[in-house]
Amino acid sequence: MTPTLGPPRQPMKNLTTLFRVLRALLTLMVLAAPAHALQLVLTNPDQDFQPVGAGESSGGRLTLQLVSSFEGNVMVVIRNDDGSSSTYTGVVRDGQITVQGQPLARFLAARGVTLTVQPIGGKPFTLPGLKSAPGQNKDAPGQTKDKAKK
Repeated sequence: MTPTLGPPRQPMKNLTTLFRVLRALLTLMVLAAPAHALQLVLTNPDQDFQPVGAGESSGGRLTLQLVSSFEGNVMVVIRNDDGSSSTYTGVVRDGQITVQGQPLARFLAARGVTLTVQPIGGKPFTLPGLKSAPGQNKDAPGQTKDKAKK
C-alpha cells in the first residue's frame, strides 16, 4: 500500500456532518408530529454512552433526573410513545442543558412539554432494561435476593 499525501482523514468531521443531516431530518419529523408522551435519555458519548440523565413526560410535563456531578457533551435521545426516536447532541454546563444551541427547556417547550430538572447524586445511573455494570450486583451469579429457606 502506498502512502497518501495530504492531511490525514478526519472521520469525526464526516460523522459530525452525518449527525447534522440526521438531526435536521429528525427535527422536521418531530415538529410535524403532534405532542405525545416522551421519554428522554441523556448519555455521555465520551464514556461509551453511559446514561447521565433520564425522564418521561406525563401530561405535558417532563421531569428529568440528571447526575448532578456530570458536565460535558451529551447525546439526547427522545423516544415518542409510537416508538419513533430522535437523537440530538448537547452540552451540560453548571447543571444547564443546551441542545442545538438553546436550553433544553426551550427546545422541549416548542414541542409542548414543560421541563423540570431533578439533580441526583452519585455516579452510577441505571435505566430499566439495561444490565448493571460489573460489580454492582451483590448476589453471586445464579443467586437471587429471594434465597430458598432451609
